Amino acid sequence: MPEIIFDNCVLSNFALSGSINVIKTLYWNKSYITDFVYAENMKGFLKGYNELIMIRANRHHWYSYKGYKEKNY
Repeated sequence: MPEIIFDNCVLSNFALSGSINVIKTLYWNKSYITDFVYAENMKGFLKGYNELIMIRANRHHWYSYKGYKEKNY
């Protein structure tokens, strides 16, 4: 399966529906989010959408960060 960069809409929909494990299973170590997606996710979490913690918690390294200035998207 190819590498993929997720936007926050997809991640938050899966997290809020309790289905984030689908993405984790399919894209373990093959998925990325940008700094902007992380920041947008944090805004939602701070507004009370506690399910978004599953995106924020990168302990299990199911995704990596792609910085804005990196050339290898």
